[in-house]
Amino acid sequence: MIISRRACVLFRRGGGGAQKPLRVDPDRCIGCKTCIGLGCPPISWRTFADQPPEHVKKNAKKQDGNAVIDPQLCNGCTVCQQLCKVGAIVECEE
Repeated sequence: MIISRRACVLFRRGGGGAQKPLRVDPDRCIGCKTCIGLGCPPISWRTFADQPPEHVKKNAKKQDGNAVIDPQLCNGCTVCQQLCKVGAIVECEE
């Protein structure tokens, strides 16, 4: 049994059109890890050491990486987007 306090990828909405998946804009992410604290399966952390140097966008002094959202798992519930203080979580362009 899974008990969830918020909508998650295990909960699919019926009816109306599907929500667009979300992504993290690396130009805005400051590495605060607030979204990671949600425990949402599509959200993970990628350190700068695991990224090619040309993809590293450091926006805060002590930032050591960026959050990443897997668009294949994200159902677009926007809980993480509402929590992000800097507006780094946006809809995927299709």
